[in-house]
Amino acid sequence: MRGHIPALDGLRGLAILLVLVQHAYVPPGEGLVDRFVRFWMDSGWLGVDLFFVLSGFLISGLLLDARAKPGYFRNFYARRVLRIFPVYYLVLAFMFLVAPRLGNWVHTEGIGGTAVWYVAYLANVHAALRGPTFTALGPTWSLAVEEQFYLVWPLIVLLCNRRRLTLACIAIIVLAPLIRVGLLLGGMDLWGVYALTPARMDGFALGAGLALLARSERRLASYARLGRTAVLLGGTGLVALAVWQGSFRWDTVGMETAGFSLGALAFGGLLWLAIAPGRVAGWLQVPVLRSFGRYSYAIYLLQVPILEVLYRLMWGTDVWTRGSERLLFGSPVLSQLVFCVILATASWSAGWLSWHLLEQHVLALKRFVPYARDGGQPAEPEVKPLAAVLAPVPVRAN
Repeated sequence: MRGHIPALDGLRGLAILLVLVQHAYVPPGEGLVDRFVRFWMDSGWLGVDLFFVLSGFLISGLLLDARAKPGYFRNFYARRVLRIFPVYYLVLAFMFLVAPRLGNWVHTEGIGGTAVWYVAYLANVHAALRGPTFTALGPTWSLAVEEQFYLVWPLIVLLCNRRRLTLACIAIIVLAPLIRVGLLLGGMDLWGVYALTPARMDGFALGAGLALLARSERRLASYARLGRTAVLLGGTGLVALAVWQGSFRWDTVGMETAGFSLGALAFGGLLWLAIAPGRVAGWLQVPVLRSFGRYSYAIYLLQVPILEVLYRLMWGTDVWTRGSERLLFGSPVLSQLVFCVILATASWSAGWLSWHLLEQHVLALKRFVPYARDGGQPAEPEVKPLAAVLAPVPVRAN
């Protein structure tokens, strides 16, 4: 039996709010409060890293529960297509066919001749080779990373028993930061290291390892200390690194070598606390967080064109050439706060419309490719479905 854990919707909501905060940046003043606000807003890129850990946990969990059953590959990839393709390719169609006719409202400069990269989910490779494109298609690099990882991960899950899969997760967690260091020493720029899949695998692998651990015989509550320790070590190390280098920006050698790993560790601990009984799981079930989490996929894809339109309406300038904004109420901090709220509200509304007009209707087609419940035995009996070991946490069946 599979179960839905409400706190994980809250984690998705937290991740997308971090991304929105990062993109809602309005150049502040030079006062102490302004610099403090900027310091923490620069950490919003961590939302993507949280998505990677959460995705590794959820997708690996589905694969573990379904392996050695009929339609393992067919059902997995069919359901992935239903979840990610409709909104993604609608955004691509808008950007390549409609946006160039809208004047300056949505930035399209530089996307000519690049359609094949985005259609093939190679936006991250394009960015690494030719530099990022500052358009509404910018966020697609992380979707490319995720889909590239899941081209090979289902086969690894199917072929490995519990011990070998655990070792594979550990090996990837260790290897990814070494790859980042090697790429930097080899002369690759910071954006390339940030966007290439081999350098970002540790977050997925950590989530996958937690999916394995969650399906062990022991109760999740017995691991609460593990989650708290991971959050403390990863979070403290990450903040200390940011303070030491004077910035939370991702495009620094410190963040790209140690910071990504520390963030994955902290988010792994937070995820563990989310699925175990306790206060953290309760906090993450706040309705507003769960609501943002439910619509997070469309919000992630639609946020930048919304940002571009809002920025031009409010500030009268291109979002990619910031610096001449008129402050609201004469205060940089209030300007930041107001713009964050407006962007979050508009993006949530777009996500709500996408869900109710398109996504939920497409996802209803998943009934034609259900995960098999009968007709096969688990490849390894000791790896149990999460719901079977999650008794202390309220579980709602799908």
